[in-house]
Amino acid sequence: MQNTLLERLRDLETENCNLTRDAELQRRQYERCLDDVANQVVRALLTQKVGNLYVMMGTWLYSAGCSA
Repeated sequence: MQNTLLERLRDLETENCNLTRDAELQRRQYERCLDDVANQVVRALLTQKVGNLYVMMGTWLYSAGCSA
């Protein structure tokens, strides 16, 4: 009986280690995914701001009578 309990305990400890490892791998993958999304958002915002600056500069140049 005691051997059976010890074997079961070992099996559960092994399973726990495997689940802990898998959870850590999933966490790292999730963090990489979030980093990628954050970088894409930053790039999109920067692209939008640069585009807005070109429009503002063009409008300012046009209103000042300059040709671009």
